[in-house]
Amino acid sequence: MLPFNKIHACGNDFILVEELPSKSDIQHLCNRNYGIGADGVMVFYPEEGQFKLDHYDVDGSCSYCLNGARSALSCLFQQGKVPVKGRFLNNGREVSYNIQASPCLYLERQICSRRLLSTSEGVIEGFFLDVGNPHFVILSGDLDRYCAVASQIRHHESFREGANVHLVQLNGSRWDIFSYERGVEDFTLSCGSGTLAAACVLFSERSLKSMVFNPQGEGEILCEATQSQIVLSGSVSWVAQGVWR
Repeated sequence: MLPFNKIHACGNDFILVEELPSKSDIQHLCNRNYGIGADGVMVFYPEEGQFKLDHYDVDGSCSYCLNGARSALSCLFQQGKVPVKGRFLNNGREVSYNIQASPCLYLERQICSRRLLSTSEGVIEGFFLDVGNPHFVILSGDLDRYCAVASQIRHHESFREGANVHLVQLNGSRWDIFSYERGVEDFTLSCGSGTLAAACVLFSERSLKSMVFNPQGEGEILCEATQSQIVLSGSVSWVAQGVWR
C-alpha cells in the first residue's frame, strides 16, 4: 500500500510519494494502462533543515526535473508539509523557491554552445547546454522535421549521456515549445528543465529578459532572466490523492 498524490505542470504529470518505490514499481505506477499513469515519480523526503525532492523517469532512472519540483511544492505546501519559501535538494542540486500564486524557482543561468548535427533530415542547427540534465534547443524550424529527428538527436553520438530535445517557435509575443524527453523516450506536453534551457538560449542569442512559453499542455511557463539567474514559474495542479495497492 503506497499513499500518493497525482500532480502536473502544464500536462507534464507525476505521482508524488514519500517512499522510494522499486524500479519495477516505478514502471508499473507510471503505466497509463495498468497503473496510475504519469511521466515520472517524485519522491519527497521530509528531512529537517533542508528537504529533498527526487525525480524518477518512467524507466526508473533518476533525473533533474523542474516541472515535477514545482507541482510537488504546490501540493506539499497545501498539505502544510513545506514552508512558503526556502531551499531544497532536487536530485542533489540545491534550488531556492518561493510559493506565490504558483511556485517560483530561482535557478542559475547556464551557457549554451552552438552545435551542427547530422541527421537523416540533413544538418540541424541548435544549442547544447546542461542545466542539471542535458538539452539541445532548436530555435525555429519545421515542426514535422523536428518530430522526424527528435529521437535521433536524443541519441546523437555528440552527446555522451544523450539529450532532451526541444523546438522553440515564436508565436506572437509568446514562444511555443515542443519537447522530446530522455527517460520518457517520447514527446511530453511540457518540460520544465527544457523551458529553462530554452530561456537560457533566448537570453544569450536574442537578449530576451522576459519570456512566456506555451508548452503543448494547458497553461504557461514564465521565465525572467538576468546575467546570472532565471526565475521560473507557471501553471501547476494537484489532481488527486489515493493509495496504490
